[in-house]
Amino acid sequence: MLVLLYELIAADFDAYTARRALFYLSFAPYALFFFAGYTESLFLLLCVATFLVLRRGRARDWWCAGMLGFLASFTRSSGVALAVPYLVFYIQRFWLPPQRFQFAWREKLNALAPIVLIPAGVVAYLVYLYFTKGNPFIFSAAEIYYWHRHFSPPWTTLYLIWRAFFQATSSVHLWGESVAFVFTLIPLLILGFGWTRIPLHYALFSLVLVALALSFPIETDSPLLSQPRYLLMLFPVAVIPALWGKNRRFHQGFLAISTGCFLLFAILFVCGLWVA
Repeated sequence: MLVLLYELIAADFDAYTARRALFYLSFAPYALFFFAGYTESLFLLLCVATFLVLRRGRARDWWCAGMLGFLASFTRSSGVALAVPYLVFYIQRFWLPPQRFQFAWREKLNALAPIVLIPAGVVAYLVYLYFTKGNPFIFSAAEIYYWHRHFSPPWTTLYLIWRAFFQATSSVHLWGESVAFVFTLIPLLILGFGWTRIPLHYALFSLVLVALALSFPIETDSPLLSQPRYLLMLFPVAVIPALWGKNRRFHQGFLAISTGCFLLFAILFVCGLWVA
């Protein structure tokens, strides 16, 4: 994943920005989940690979991107967000001047057709669950009855966060909520301040992933549980600070704080004191 991410960022920006982004992502506070038994590393590998082949834009690359998107959405349902950068690349390639009249309708349809493979990954998972568990929506039942998650508007999440802070039953619980809130807010602030510094397909992909993550809070006293881990998928959150990291003091300070949090969380995780 890191090799492909370097290739992607170096092509869109420069090699120095790509190198800094790899450090920021590898030592992000929650980067320990790239090495634990979670789907983050596989999912991000498939997302970055999709961006890379879409950027190349040859005839067979659209089908390759569709297949990678299929695997991403088969890995995690949020992989459907890859349909957004796919459409952005498609429109930029075939419908903006002067390329608009350089391609035949057959080429345009060949490039657009593979987009259906991206949501098909979720459908394939439902079929798999039907034949193995007898219920294609058993994952949804687990989310609702065990994790107390279900779809709700993002403003509902804001209300649940507000309620959780004022109903904290202990200092440990308040600390956990504060950590989840801070490390959910930081990537959102980075995206907000650096929105104009990244390509449109980076920004829209991030926006959709954020909306999906915040639309499934836990409706108990820990609404942001796992949210910082989900936001690890926002690789533009590593790209934006990497652009700011041309300032030497910012680079050193950002990397020191991030690495310190990474080491602290890794120790807590290994000792069985904290999971997110």
